[in-house]
Amino acid sequence: MRDGLNRPTFVQLGNHNTQHNHYYDSSVGQPIKAITGNTDSGELGQFALVVHLASESKNAGVLNAVSEEINRRVFRPSSPIEDLLMCLRLAPTVAKHGNWQLRRAFSHALGYTLSTVGDGGEIIDRIYSDLVEHARASANFSVMLAIASTANHSTAQLTRNSMKGVYTYTHPQVLWQHSRRPALSMTHTGLRPLVDAALDREDPWIKRRLVSSCLLELSQGNLTDTDNIKRLLQALRDEDARFMSLVLAWIDPIGHLDVSEFLQASLISTMKNDYARVSRIDPSSLPTADPDLVRTNLELLNLDLDLKKQTASSQVDLDHASTNGSAKGRYSTIEDITAYLLGSTQYETREGLVLDLLESFDEGIRWAVASQFDLGLPQGRIGDSECPQVFALLTDSHPWVIRESLTTLARCDMKLSEPNLRELAKRAVTAVNRTEAQGWPRAELMPAMASLLVAEPAVAEYVDLTVRD
Repeated sequence: MRDGLNRPTFVQLGNHNTQHNHYYDSSVGQPIKAITGNTDSGELGQFALVVHLASESKNAGVLNAVSEEINRRVFRPSSPIEDLLMCLRLAPTVAKHGNWQLRRAFSHALGYTLSTVGDGGEIIDRIYSDLVEHARASANFSVMLAIASTANHSTAQLTRNSMKGVYTYTHPQVLWQHSRRPALSMTHTGLRPLVDAALDREDPWIKRRLVSSCLLELSQGNLTDTDNIKRLLQALRDEDARFMSLVLAWIDPIGHLDVSEFLQASLISTMKNDYARVSRIDPSSLPTADPDLVRTNLELLNLDLDLKKQTASSQVDLDHASTNGSAKGRYSTIEDITAYLLGSTQYETREGLVLDLLESFDEGIRWAVASQFDLGLPQGRIGDSECPQVFALLTDSHPWVIRESLTTLARCDMKLSEPNLRELAKRAVTAVNRTEAQGWPRAELMPAMASLLVAEPAVAEYVDLTVRD
């Protein structure tokens, strides 16, 4: 476990600063100069964050590939087409060896580059076709291209004819990405294939993403396909009542929407009770608020941040390009507030807050809990009394939460009894298998699982290794 004395325990509410969990020191940022010499980060444009994260990569292939391409770009005139060709050359290496933050940063750089090429004609079409071929061969890059292609209106317009096969991609996050607005109403000429694909998935977070996007677009008059929206809404169940209540309450100030005729009667009845409890409070009041109210306001805030992100330009914020937090996008804000809450809540009431937040329908909030779970624990130590919270984290339905939970557990000092160590190992292994069954690459969780086994060899006593066919 790292020395807790060097680790800040809280951040100011609303202060976009995620250094509390990354152990920065005076050498941070120095590796960038090893790649680019004395080049100012502003000259790197949309690739500044990619360079920063690649410079911290433990994979020599990533570091060397990015270094070679960026130095070539720095010392000769660049153009949107040259930048796009550079992305094409880097894509296989970043997709295969980059961590999730580097892959995400690269995706946004690619999206920005696509938005600058305009109608480039045959050359751009050929380059983009090569990117699509990479996406078909690589699950990781299929997600990266989906993020880039749905960055804003211009990228969605450029790629709308090339993404017709998106529904056949196995990685669930590809479908989730294409279920977001505003690309939703531009990329898809009809909702039926998208709704069909979402209904075929067991993942609730994909359906909920599509529901919130469709309802917002419907309220703005950007969608008119009410038949398929009705099919989607009628697939919701009673357990979706809180989600629907919150989304409708969130949309109401933007554009009133009555969808009661689309919903099942039992769902409407449950929603009426939940809708009455939706209320916003000042963020500064969150530390002393009821846990249910905290969860509600974090969910509303994340919807606000998502809308802001989707309506903003894809221009990379170069002022923040050198900070690790910006690699996480809007989730950094949720992570900041969650860190503050967990770090400032009394230990006696902390478990109730954690378990309540883990009931959120928003995977971003649950991910933030996993990321900051050790904040507020005495000396970052996990004992048997924390096991209900740990086990809840490891049974989450979303791989992001599982991956972050394993990563956090690896940096904690665990003092667990033998039965709880065995149960932790069982739940961790089950989570990896469950994630694979959902269509996620096994490699999504295995590095985090390996880090846990290295940090806590006692857990490895209950994990067997097998060779797969």
